[in-house]
Amino acid sequence: MASVLSRKRDIVYLLFFIIHIPVILFVDTFPLYPAQLRPQFMHDLRNFYITTYHDRFFTSPPAWFMLYVWFELLYHLPLSVWAIGAIIRGMDALFFLLPQY
Repeated sequence: MASVLSRKRDIVYLLFFIIHIPVILFVDTFPLYPAQLRPQFMHDLRNFYITTYHDRFFTSPPAWFMLYVWFELLYHLPLSVWAIGAIIRGMDALFFLLPQY
Protein backbone atom coordinates (compact mmCIF):
# COMPACT_ATOMS: atom_id res chain seq x y z
CA MET A 1 0.00 0.00 0.00
CA ALA A 2 1.11 3.56 -0.65
CA SER A 3 2.63 5.71 2.07
CA VAL A 4 0.19 7.38 4.43
CA LEU A 5 1.48 10.74 3.16
CA SER A 6 0.02 9.99 -0.27
CA ARG A 7 -3.43 9.10 1.14
CA LYS A 8 -5.07 12.44 1.88
CA ARG A 9 -8.19 11.08 3.59
CA ASP A 10 -6.03 8.89 5.81
CA ILE A 11 -3.94 11.90 6.83
CA VAL A 12 -7.12 13.64 8.01
CA TYR A 13 -8.16 10.59 10.05
CA LEU A 14 -4.62 10.21 11.39
CA LEU A 15 -4.56 13.82 12.58
CA PHE A 16 -8.02 13.41 14.12
CA PHE A 17 -6.92 10.41 16.20
CA ILE A 18 -3.57 11.96 17.17
CA ILE A 19 -5.34 15.10 18.41
CA HIS A 20 -8.16 13.17 20.03
CA ILE A 21 -5.98 11.06 22.35
CA PRO A 22 -4.81 13.99 24.52
CA VAL A 23 -8.35 15.42 24.44
CA ILE A 24 -9.71 12.15 25.85
CA LEU A 25 -6.98 11.94 28.48
CA PHE A 26 -6.94 15.55 29.64
CA VAL A 27 -10.43 16.94 29.00
CA ASP A 28 -13.05 14.23 28.52
CA THR A 29 -11.96 11.91 31.34
CA PHE A 30 -11.12 14.73 33.78
CA PRO A 31 -13.89 13.72 36.24
CA LEU A 32 -12.42 10.21 36.55
CA TYR A 33 -9.12 11.42 38.00
CA PRO A 34 -8.94 11.75 41.79
CA ALA A 35 -8.82 15.46 42.66
CA GLN A 36 -5.33 15.21 44.17
CA LEU A 37 -3.94 13.70 40.94
CA ARG A 38 -5.24 16.36 38.56
CA PRO A 39 -2.37 18.64 37.51
CA GLN A 40 -3.06 22.35 37.12
CA PHE A 41 -2.74 22.24 33.33
CA MET A 42 -5.74 19.85 33.20
CA HIS A 43 -7.84 22.33 35.18
CA ASP A 44 -6.69 25.15 32.91
CA LEU A 45 -7.35 23.19 29.72
CA ARG A 46 -10.79 22.12 30.88
CA ASN A 47 -11.69 25.67 31.96
CA PHE A 48 -10.50 26.99 28.60
CA TYR A 49 -12.68 24.44 26.81
CA ILE A 50 -15.74 25.27 28.92
CA THR A 51 -15.24 29.03 28.57
CA THR A 52 -14.62 28.85 24.83
CA TYR A 53 -17.26 26.35 23.74
CA HIS A 54 -19.90 26.61 26.51
CA ASP A 55 -20.35 22.84 26.37
CA ARG A 56 -23.33 22.10 28.61
CA PHE A 57 -22.17 18.52 29.10
CA PHE A 58 -19.21 19.88 31.05
CA THR A 59 -21.02 22.62 32.95
CA SER A 60 -24.15 20.69 33.99
CA PRO A 61 -23.80 17.09 32.84
CA PRO A 62 -26.90 14.90 32.60
CA ALA A 63 -27.08 11.77 34.77
CA TRP A 64 -25.98 9.48 31.93
CA PHE A 65 -22.90 11.52 31.02
CA MET A 66 -20.50 9.66 33.34
CA LEU A 67 -21.32 6.48 31.43
CA TYR A 68 -20.23 8.29 28.26
CA VAL A 69 -16.99 9.38 29.96
CA TRP A 70 -16.23 5.76 30.84
CA PHE A 71 -17.06 4.81 27.24
CA GLU A 72 -14.48 7.34 26.06
CA LEU A 73 -11.84 5.83 28.33
CA LEU A 74 -12.57 2.14 27.79
CA TYR A 75 -13.53 2.11 24.09
CA HIS A 76 -12.62 5.30 22.28
CA LEU A 77 -9.11 5.72 23.71
CA PRO A 78 -7.91 2.17 22.88
CA LEU A 79 -9.58 2.37 19.47
CA SER A 80 -7.83 5.68 18.76
CA VAL A 81 -4.43 4.26 19.69
CA TRP A 82 -5.05 1.20 17.51
CA ALA A 83 -6.38 3.35 14.64
CA ILE A 84 -3.17 5.38 14.43
CA GLY A 85 -1.14 2.26 13.76
CA ALA A 86 -3.80 0.85 11.44
CA ILE A 87 -3.85 4.03 9.35
CA ILE A 88 -0.08 4.12 9.07
CA ARG A 89 0.01 0.44 8.03
CA GLY A 90 -2.94 0.92 5.65
CA MET A 91 -5.08 -1.81 7.23
CA ASP A 92 -8.37 -2.42 5.44
CA ALA A 93 -10.09 -3.50 8.70
CA LEU A 94 -9.96 0.08 9.89
CA PHE A 95 -12.52 1.27 7.38
CA PHE A 96 -15.29 -0.67 9.12
CA LEU A 97 -14.79 1.55 12.16
CA LEU A 98 -14.31 4.95 10.51
CA PRO A 99 -17.92 5.72 9.48
CA GLN A 100 -18.78 6.55 13.10
CA TYR A 101 -16.23 9.36 13.00
